[in-house]
Amino acid sequence: MQRKQQYEKDFDSYKHNIKLSEEQMLKSLEAATKHKEACLNNSTNFELFATCMEKYEGKVDNIANFLSTRLLFIERQALECYKSQSDEREYEQCHQKVEQDLHNCYNEYYQGLLNL
Repeated sequence: MQRKQQYEKDFDSYKHNIKLSEEQMLKSLEAATKHKEACLNNSTNFELFATCMEKYEGKVDNIANFLSTRLLFIERQALECYKSQSDEREYEQCHQKVEQDLHNCYNEYYQGLLNL
C-alpha cells in the first residue's frame, strides 16, 4: 500500500514537472519569436540582422543555421519589396535583388553539400 502511494506521488510529481517544462518551453519560444521580429524590424542589411540574432541565440556555428537565418532575412526583404514598391521599375529592381540573394544563398548551400 505504501509503495502504491509512493508511485502515485512520484507520478503526480512527474506530471507537474512536465507541465512546468511545457510552459517554460512555450515562454522561451515566444521570447525567441519576439526577438527575431525585433531583429528583422530593426535591421537594414543581413550583417546587422545576423549580429542581432547572435546576441540572442549565440554564435552561428554551422552552415545550416547560417543559411536559415539568411533565408529568413531574404524573405523579409521580399515582403518589404512587394509591399512598398508602387513604381514598376523600382519593384522590378527590388525583385531582381531578392532573386539574386536567393540564388547566392542556395549556391552557398549546395557548395557546402559538395564539400561534405
